[in-house]
Amino acid sequence: MTVYVLGSLNIDLVSTVERMPNPGETVSGTSFKTYIGGKGLNQAVGCSRAGAKVIMLGAVGDDGYGKELIDALAADDISDKYISHKTGASGVAVIETDATGQNRIVVIPGANGQLTPGDIPEEVFKDSSAKYLIAQLETPITTVTDVFRRAKAVGFITALNPAPAQKLSAELLSYVDLFTPNQFEAELLTGIKVTDQQSAIKAGQALLAQGVKQVIVTLGEDGAMFVSHDENFHQPAFTVTVVDTTGAGDTFCGGLIAKLSEGMNMKDAIRYATAAAGLSTTKAGAVPSIPRSNEVAQLLNK
Repeated sequence: MTVYVLGSLNIDLVSTVERMPNPGETVSGTSFKTYIGGKGLNQAVGCSRAGAKVIMLGAVGDDGYGKELIDALAADDISDKYISHKTGASGVAVIETDATGQNRIVVIPGANGQLTPGDIPEEVFKDSSAKYLIAQLETPITTVTDVFRRAKAVGFITALNPAPAQKLSAELLSYVDLFTPNQFEAELLTGIKVTDQQSAIKAGQALLAQGVKQVIVTLGEDGAMFVSHDENFHQPAFTVTVVDTTGAGDTFCGGLIAKLSEGMNMKDAIRYATAAAGLSTTKAGAVPSIPRSNEVAQLLNK
């Protein structure tokens, strides 16, 4: 089955430091690198490397970065036939990563912020080979809402990763089948501080009450918690040596939807996604760190 990914395409400008600077402080960095990124593109790559056929819905600028982003889609066999080309700059993310693998990210939307409902043609929703649509919140929320409305009208299964965290309308939430916040996003949307499995369940139940159908709260080194009206279960994280956590959540989402689109059950799909996310933290960068299915299989079989 084809998976559509609606979302951002960015160039990531990554500085590595021993520790994060305090306000007004200058620190020396240890390296600087440029990577392909953006939550939408990351999830599309994660989905493709997990074995799915992927079509990207998004926008790039007419700058040099725009060409790099289109080339990156091609490198992972992701279709760019519905990518909108805008006048001006492509999206950029400025990322600081410290010696512990933690990061701080500033995103400048560029062309991502110009993506409109009109950029997504009706033929997308007539694709009989497609069943799943993923999105995040680095493109305008009005566009995400409109696309989800149209997708649900024709029977797509929708998955929303609510990052960057922000308040969401009841309308948008009503169109969401699978909701994948991390613990901080879950807290923002529910007011429930997520510190363990029980609080993750409470936050998940609060999100179900807001209208989504199923929730997976990702918990970093504590794995993930699935919450639905019928069952709850916890998936532990896999033990890995963390280098850089950038893109781990996106790797989780992409791998999860790829495996669900293959017909895998939810428990096994979450186990796969958790392993893929863990592996992604063992390398620097977002897209470069996303593992392929054979690599994930090795970890799953240990």
